[in-house]
Amino acid sequence: MKDKVEKNRLFAIYVASLLIFIALGVVAILWSGRADFQITSSYLTSNDLASQTTTVFAPASRVLWAIQYRQVLIVMIVLALFLPVSFIRYKLNPGLSILAENYRKWRSADKAICSAIAVFLAAELTGLQDFFSLIVVVLSVLGIYGLVYLAESRAQSEPGLSLFAQTIVRWFFVLPYLAIILVAGGTWFFGMIRSPWYVYVLDVLALVYVSLGICTVEHRPAKKIGPINIKAGTVGFTLIDQLVKATFIFILIFAIHKQ
Repeated sequence: MKDKVEKNRLFAIYVASLLIFIALGVVAILWSGRADFQITSSYLTSNDLASQTTTVFAPASRVLWAIQYRQVLIVMIVLALFLPVSFIRYKLNPGLSILAENYRKWRSADKAICSAIAVFLAAELTGLQDFFSLIVVVLSVLGIYGLVYLAESRAQSEPGLSLFAQTIVRWFFVLPYLAIILVAGGTWFFGMIRSPWYVYVLDVLALVYVSLGICTVEHRPAKKIGPINIKAGTVGFTLIDQLVKATFIFILIFAIHKQ
């Protein structure tokens, strides 16, 4: 009976999430505008004025791509629809849904990819535009989820990861936070200006979303409901996860509209 209640609660959460994300997708298409962001590459060039007797190097940057925020946002919304749609399909017809094979694996993948996109967009709005820096930040988010997932999977049959692997997990966990804090702080202290309020809100939501996702991945399974592994606290974590994701997307739409 309790398992049925848990499953019905998850179903209600995902139905509501599906409707909210569809509505946000329509709003994003109609209202977010066509503001774009630039991805740059840093390099060294010569300072012609100072290079009289010898070459004097100077830092420079070049724009590689200009991408519309709306395009990346719509990709995130489409990915955010995967779990709600899959769970609803499973509820209506368990034999048709790929989610039934391994709920934990697909939920972790969903959180990893959406978290990486959220941190990428938050970092871009904060001022981090260098291509290789963005790659490091995105890969660090994906690496966090991958290492924590492996640690959790191994912990079910073995004591845990080695001290070296645990150290890697901790450093990966720090990188997204450190990158956004340094860029936001640099804008404030060196640029002598403050970003709009919604940029800081998006920074906090992105980092909170990463933290919540990791907590969900780390939470060990306590039981199974049918073919789906349901973890203790899944309903609560799923509700918070969907709320934070929807709030991030809504404020991001507002931020893009203001660009």
